[in-house]
Amino acid sequence: MTEGSTGQPTGEPPVAGGGLGQELSQQAADLRQGFNLVDFLMFRYLITPPLITVIYVVAVILITLVALVQLSVNVLADLLGWVLAMLWVRVLFEVMIVLFRINDGIQTIARRR
Repeated sequence: MTEGSTGQPTGEPPVAGGGLGQELSQQAADLRQGFNLVDFLMFRYLITPPLITVIYVVAVILITLVALVQLSVNVLADLLGWVLAMLWVRVLFEVMIVLFRINDGIQTIARRR
């Protein structure tokens, strides 16, 4: 068993090497704690990161549908436009997610002090 931030055993096996496994364990522990209205009102619980994923999926679907509707004689140009639009949306949403992960990292560092 490992100890949580309060020193109490968490009942979970230690995660070797940290990384994604440790991040997923932390997210699972956060979900088990449940929703806390005070954290929500004080902006400690952010709704934007999961919302970004949903908006990204909707954007990809819409871009694909628009590209299919606008198919013209020049299929190569339409295909190139679709690829560029998909790359632009992906980069845009990745930058937003990176900013939230930087915030999570800074909060983790602050909790350790």
